[in-house]
Amino acid sequence: IQRGLGSPTADVPAAVLAEAAVALVDEVASLTLEQLAARAREARDALDEEHVIDRERQLRESRYLRLLRRADGSLKFDGLADPE
Repeated sequence: IQRGLGSPTADVPAAVLAEAAVALVDEVASLTLEQLAARAREARDALDEEHVIDRERQLRESRYLRLLRRADGSLKFDGLADPE
């Protein structure tokens, strides 16, 4: 929940994030971990709509895929994809 909601900012203070976290805790029993993480990210987007584009840009910039051909000819994959 904390990771999905992110850190407090001037636009979204800690008290607002704490309220959102409490609301998400009420949903814990009915969601998978992946669903809960997605709901936390959605809540942050709703709380801080002005900076959604910035967060999406940061996600795009952190994506990568590396392929490494091993000595035996097989391929090793390493990468980072968007959370959704």
